[in-house]
Amino acid sequence: MKITGITRVKGTRYRVEVDGEYWNILDAEVLTDFGFQPGLEVEEDALARALEQAERRRARERAFYLLSNRDYSAGELLEKLSKNVSEEVALQTVVRMQELGFVNDGEYAGKLARSLLTVKRYGAFRAKQEMRRRHLSDEIIDAALEEATFESDPLEPLRELIEKKYWRNLDTPEGRKKTVAALIRLGHSYSNIRQVLDEYPAVEADEQEWEE
Repeated sequence: MKITGITRVKGTRYRVEVDGEYWNILDAEVLTDFGFQPGLEVEEDALARALEQAERRRARERAFYLLSNRDYSAGELLEKLSKNVSEEVALQTVVRMQELGFVNDGEYAGKLARSLLTVKRYGAFRAKQEMRRRHLSDEIIDAALEEATFESDPLEPLRELIEKKYWRNLDTPEGRKKTVAALIRLGHSYSNIRQVLDEYPAVEADEQEWEE
């Protein structure tokens, strides 16, 4: 087998022809590492190893691009990379990102928990659901939520939500029911909701409203 042509495509990427036919696109770094040039006789094994290196490089570049925009959990990054490269190469890349300190599930979970609880005002249940979607383990999630809750008053997000969005609804039993339903959808516990709403006795609370 012979390399019969190397043509620049864009940037540092080159089109490689083998035995007169298109073979693949390789980065200049890979070409240099393998000494590929027109006229070079190559073994099939060398071509396969060049493709493997090109795939690892592509995965690494993709990982750095993704991580430059936001933090990712190891599971999230693995899922993203696996769309473009083999799962084995994706996993190797994620491990490397962890070794370099660019991926840390514990730190990521801590930041995410604080954001969900204090910025989005989610309750612990809803926050845990969101964090599971980011492929974080329950152990890491529970630790992050416990720390974030310990650092703040768990009832304060409820008070702020009511002050900003729901206080006008509290003048009627029906409005209070709708408020309870809305806060439950955000993942807040029923006991916390009732405790906070008891701080807003705008009307005589119908006991039935708490039972339904």
